[in-house]
Amino acid sequence: MGADTAQVVELVSEVHRAFRDAARPPDDNILPSTSVSDEAQEVGDLFSEYQWQDVPRASLGNNADSIAFMTPEAFVYYLPRYLVEAVEHPREPGSAIVEDLVSHLTPMASSTFVADRLSLMTGEQKRVVAKVLSHVASNAEPFVARRAAEALSTLWGTFRTNPLPG
Repeated sequence: MGADTAQVVELVSEVHRAFRDAARPPDDNILPSTSVSDEAQEVGDLFSEYQWQDVPRASLGNNADSIAFMTPEAFVYYLPRYLVEAVEHPREPGSAIVEDLVSHLTPMASSTFVADRLSLMTGEQKRVVAKVLSHVASNAEPFVARRAAEALSTLWGTFRTNPLPG
């Protein structure tokens, strides 16, 4: 069952409130200094032009996996733009944005990728990520919904009712 418009508007507002004080990283800290691929450099060049609220939807769609290239600080800063996209368009056919976002929020057994980013987030930000994942689990295509439910059951679900201090 899809979310109604009022729920979507409220959740988008929660994302904005949770990340309102997020500090934009300097341009030289959007990508790790070890990033040398052309694709990574394009991501750095593109995102350095925008505040998170201003990243065009088309730029997200053309760079659905771009958040994975970012430093932990840039990941946390630009994350709300992806969260808003996931809330507003959880079932977009042919879009990899929500699927890639959920993938990057799902802990991997041998990776510190999520842990490094989680350590930079406030309790309110963690709670809103959990709420967005819950929304995706209820509203996305079945494969993506299952991945979101997995992310909630392995990590993010604990923040729905008990956000840790940031």
